[in-house]
Formats: sequence, structure tokens, C-alpha cells
Amino acid sequence: MTAASDRETELGLRRQVGWLSALLGNLAYHLDDRAGARTHLTLAGALGESIQEPALTAWASGALAMVATARCDWHHACQHAQLEVTWHFSLGSDTDIELDPRSPRDNPDWPATGGLVHRNHRRPARIATSYPKLLRVEGRDIHVVDLDADEGTPVIDLAPVFQEMLPRGTLHQPEWPTDMLRDYWKHADERP
Repeated sequence: MTAASDRETELGLRRQVGWLSALLGNLAYHLDDRAGARTHLTLAGALGESIQEPALTAWASGALAMVATARCDWHHACQHAQLEVTWHFSLGSDTDIELDPRSPRDNPDWPATGGLVHRNHRRPARIATSYPKLLRVEGRDIHVVDLDADEGTPVIDLAPVFQEMLPRGTLHQPEWPTDMLRDYWKHADERP
């Protein structure tokens, strides 16, 4: 055997043990053995990271958040959950949909683009996605920061964000969104 085949065998065994541990963690959770579930899922996550298996790492992390939530251990649940929130521009109007090319914010310095390029209430389905940070959970109330929606906005779905499921590689975009959104997260009083 060569060193390369030894390494390949080792990675294969770690992958199998990782997924087996993830399945045992899932079984332990459903058998109401929360400590066993945490142990197996933590091992699965560590093995996933050690062999650079994103699917295993993400699966174990999501399952750990589920176990922590079931125990009402919000601190640990929050460690596993940066959220993706899909919501509806409920204050918009179906009569204000804009598909024709126009310059963002009517700024002639930025190119005219079609309605599907814009991320505002004038999109055909009036649906948006945000990536807020989960602060805490109190009963059925979820407290977040950086959810760029108005008070009372209907939430369609929320899910944990895993690094492995975000776009791969370098994000490419034109210069105008950076220019337009430079002060996006500043308080309204601080914006130019």
C-alpha cells in the first residue's frame, strides 16, 4: 500500500464513521436520549470538518441546533443558527411592479436594469430574503438583528444558514450595488 492509498482509506473510514455517528445521533434524539444525540452529532460534525465534508458538517450542525432547541437550550441553539429569512413585501402594491429597465433609485450614474435585478418591493412576487443574526428565542418569539423588514412583515420561512450552502467561490457583482448600499446598515439618522 502506498501513503496515498492509506490516506484515502483513512478518509473513507472517517467519512463512514461520521455519517454513522450522525445517524446514531438522530436515532438517539428520537429515542429521547438528548445527551447521546449531542455526543454523536458533535463527533459527526468534528469528523465532517476534519475530512472537509461540508454536507456532513452542515447536517450535524443543523441537528445539534434541533437538539438544543428541543432542550430549550437557546444559547447552544443560537450558536448553530445564522438565519435565512424569506419574507413578503406586504406594504408594497401589486400595481407597483416594475419589470422594465430603470436605473436603481433613479440615479443616472447607475445602469438601467430590469426589475428582476432589483431587490425591492417592485419585484413580481414581492418576496425578499434576509440573513439576520439570531440573538435569542423566548417561547415562540425569535429575536434577531439585521432583518431588513418592516415591523409586522409576514415571514414566509426561516432556516439556519450553513457556510457550505452559500454560493461557492468569489461573489461577482457590478460596482453600483456597493455604491448604492454603502450605508445600508447605518441608522437612518447617520445616512447621507
